[in-house]
Amino acid sequence: LSGESSAAKNLLGLACDLVVELDDDLQVAVHDPKFGAWLMLGSDRSTLGIKLQQFMPSVEDRGKFEDSLAPELPLGSPGTLRLVLQDNSKTDVHADLFYVPFPALDGERRYYVGIREFEHQPVADLPQFAQKQRRAPSLGNRVACSGM
Repeated sequence: LSGESSAAKNLLGLACDLVVELDDDLQVAVHDPKFGAWLMLGSDRSTLGIKLQQFMPSVEDRGKFEDSLAPELPLGSPGTLRLVLQDNSKTDVHADLFYVPFPALDGERRYYVGIREFEHQPVADLPQFAQKQRRAPSLGNRVACSGM
């Protein structure tokens, strides 16, 4: 399964801003300087052993994360979550997390977790562009393009 887990990590790397490897206790298993920079931890601080949950300000998000990456999740079964992380400067980061559990070479359960930041803007703050755009014609006004 090492080839499959490598492919999963590579695929997550294409779709996400970064990918971290967590152990079965949901702690960072491999130091990742890019992850440390993303969390604004400083270059002298290792990410090894960090629990991702400590950067989740919401108790609900922490619970959702821990439930989703439960030990009974079959190996190779991917999933996704949308939640809020908070970097070291206490700035909220809205993120999609993509995860897949896999067996490490030592037989222990590990998880690849891809993190992709997304722009979160409440509906009330969005520009009022709908009034400026031309309304699409209703279905009744459309001309059929069939050959009949």
